[in-house]
Amino acid sequence: MDTFRTLLASSFFLVGCYFAISLIVSAFALATLFSALFAFIAAHFVIPSDYRRRENGWAALDWVVSFIELPYWCIVFIGRFLARIITAIFD
Repeated sequence: MDTFRTLLASSFFLVGCYFAISLIVSAFALATLFSALFAFIAAHFVIPSDYRRRENGWAALDWVVSFIELPYWCIVFIGRFLARIITAIFD
C-alpha cells in the first residue's frame, strides 16, 4: 500500500510540475496556478506518513519522497513568510 501511495503522490507531483511549466511557458492563468498548488499539496498529503521509519532497503524511495515534498515545503515557507510580513504591518 505504501508503494501505491508513493506512486500516486509521484503522479500528483508530475501533474503539478506540468502545470508549473505550463504556467511559465504559456500565458499566466490563475486556474493553472491553483491547479499546480493543489497538485503539490495533494502529493504531500497522499505520501504515507510513516515513510521515515522504513528499513534501509527503501533509500531510493526516500529520495523520491524528499523530492516530492520539496514544493510543499516551499509553499509553506512562502505562506509563513507572507503571514509574518502581514502581521508585522498590522501590529
